[in-house]
Amino acid sequence: MKISIIGAGNVAYHLGKALLNVGHTILSVNSPTEANRKELASELLAEPLDINPFHIPDATEVVLIAVRDDVLKVVADSLEKKNYLVLHTSGTQPMSMLDAFPNHGVLYPLQTLSRQKAIDYKQLPLCIEANGEGSWNMLHKLASTINRSFHEVNSDKRKVLHIAAVFCCNFTNHLYNIAGNIVAAEELDFDLLRPLIAETSEKVMHHLPEEMQTGPAVRSDQAVMNQHLDYLKDHPDWREIYKLMSEDILKSQDNIVRLHQE
Repeated sequence: MKISIIGAGNVAYHLGKALLNVGHTILSVNSPTEANRKELASELLAEPLDINPFHIPDATEVVLIAVRDDVLKVVADSLEKKNYLVLHTSGTQPMSMLDAFPNHGVLYPLQTLSRQKAIDYKQLPLCIEANGEGSWNMLHKLASTINRSFHEVNSDKRKVLHIAAVFCCNFTNHLYNIAGNIVAAEELDFDLLRPLIAETSEKVMHHLPEEMQTGPAVRSDQAVMNQHLDYLKDHPDWREIYKLMSEDILKSQDNIVRLHQE
């Protein structure tokens, strides 16, 4: 298919590369920042185009809008209402944001994406939604060229999935950052924690998280938790995070025990 991409960030980069790698043609990259659009267009063998004025090449079959949520509507409203298939890539915004286009849908990659890290696009989870049979058939065909294991997820469920993704990815990574600051303050190497991170991640790939929970909270070891809280007294935000998460682990374990007893 002949595709025009709006946006030049991480999602645009990775979806563009994935589509190019399987034989689609990227006609253009639209972005307000000249350096960004030229760099990505060069990677995707495409034409760099500004958004002022907005131009989409006439041969375009699919317009992929990969921009921040807060500018998605502005971008969509700026496009000519033609018969190309218009897709956005947001996990939180409804498909109805594109209702002005006769053919529209969503192509949401459920993955943390950065240019510094190469990924296997055949393993990239894709959540798709479309407004009708024609749009669905075209989107189905497009998605299946990247990864044959994709999922039909409507706007409401996609929003919930995005919340879950924030917990298991963004918040988890922030906890790594806190841990890194804690060990760095004592001149310890973060590399000491990497095997623990890898083992924890590996476990959750094969078991339910509730089955793999370890640590002082799950053991109700108040003495150890008090020592940790005392150490964190000079970092009240981290102390509160520790306290809240420990309390929630305890509640979760109580619920699990109660369910098993019923």
